[in-house]
Amino acid sequence: MLSSSEDLRVASTVRTILSLPDSVDLLLTRRTDAVSGAGRRFFRSEAKGTAFHVKVGGVLRDPLTDTLARRLSELKCASVRFPKLYGRLDDIEVWEYLDGEAKSLHKYSPAELKALMMAVAEIEAAASDVELPATYWMKPVGPALRRTSNAWPELAAWTSQIKHLTRWDPEIIGRSIGACLTHNDLHSNNILVRRGGFSIIDWESASLGAPGGSLRVFASGPVQRRRQIITWYLQGRKRFGLKANPGDVEFSMNAHQGYWALHMGGRQKRIDLIHRGWEIVRRLKSASSESQQPR
Repeated sequence: MLSSSEDLRVASTVRTILSLPDSVDLLLTRRTDAVSGAGRRFFRSEAKGTAFHVKVGGVLRDPLTDTLARRLSELKCASVRFPKLYGRLDDIEVWEYLDGEAKSLHKYSPAELKALMMAVAEIEAAASDVELPATYWMKPVGPALRRTSNAWPELAAWTSQIKHLTRWDPEIIGRSIGACLTHNDLHSNNILVRRGGFSIIDWESASLGAPGGSLRVFASGPVQRRRQIITWYLQGRKRFGLKANPGDVEFSMNAHQGYWALHMGGRQKRIDLIHRGWEIVRRLKSASSESQQPR
């Protein structure tokens, strides 16, 4: 039963987007387990036995979202399903509801991790002609960190590094053999394991990026695990006719994760994330040196 004014507003908007008359019963369930720090709320709605995913707040009011959503609906991947965007109104989006199990990436079996790497490579091959801005999502990191350094004197010593970071996005692209569709937020909640493959959702942060950019969440953890994931990913790219250098992939993986930690740390004024970002950034020197080895 809908009680709050927001519930009623969401229900009314969902009816408008889906062109549902009042005579059609609409079930709306608030997903309190999926509230993010960005102020987004998620609902699951259902009408005539069909389920929908509803996102409130944090919506990118940009033609990019619509363009990417249409392009994703056209992709043909044997191992991956993509959600369809039914529409948006104000700060509410209604997406196709995809099934699958969301579980911690640390609980994936080796076979599941290998299959996921193959799926990421398949997406990149299928979307080889997609047109998107290059790593546009990273650009706020410099201003965000500068604002944070004004609040925390201990960050003042990092001024030169912060200034350098604002130029990293073209540097990352320049290292790659060819930019590819990069999810940029491929964490546990956005990957749904299903029979025969995966459903991958929440593409609003997607951009063009260097090979390995989608693997940023794997930048942490034991070195042996990271190297194994990179090996599976490169095997997948080779299978689908794409190339990449292991050193470049590791550089991109670390750079994207370091950027994410620095960006979110700056936005949320979380010193722990900023320190984590700098620890990851320190890896880039060795990854960069390795990528310069003869191929």
